[in-house]
Amino acid sequence: MTTPATLDEILGHRTWVRRLALRLLDDPTLADDVVQETWMVAMARRPEGGDRLRGWLARVVHNVARQVRRAEGRRRRREDRAARPEAAPERDLVAEAELHTRVGRAVLALDEPYRATLLMRYFEDLSSAEIARREGVPASTVRNRHRRALAALRDALDAEHGGDRRAWAVGLVPLAAAGLAGRAAAAGAGATSA
Repeated sequence: MTTPATLDEILGHRTWVRRLALRLLDDPTLADDVVQETWMVAMARRPEGGDRLRGWLARVVHNVARQVRRAEGRRRRREDRAARPEAAPERDLVAEAELHTRVGRAVLALDEPYRATLLMRYFEDLSSAEIARREGVPASTVRNRHRRALAALRDALDAEHGGDRRAWAVGLVPLAAAGLAGRAAAAGAGATSA
């Protein structure tokens, strides 16, 4: 018959239990929580004493540490979801919608085949190869049309804003982030880099 470990036997491993908890969690505060929970489990279950006590304590420390890590991860995810960006500027939805409309009008004002190329690329999300197959032209032709269409779009938006590209290019960033501009924002953003 095995006898339960005495309190002195259990607490005789306190330094070892603390080191193990620190090694598993690398956070003194969380390690203290694990040690405390380990002692509570040991007092409630009264493991058998002797040679098996350290192994039993190791299993308890590992299990409690895993539970603490999970709980800590859930807590962080909850806090991240609940956190509100403090420095995020308030969006001007009317200005974004107006810019979206201007970009759309500028795309629609392009001559063919440039208008169709941008519409297929950014509104239908087709690749150059897919547009080439649809149009029956080489992919290099589609890439040239795309490049020229973006240049024409840039020129039109520059002219509308007195040559100040920042006035319209910077305005496309919130549109793209908010998803209000759909493919037109992507076309305008591509226009700034081409």
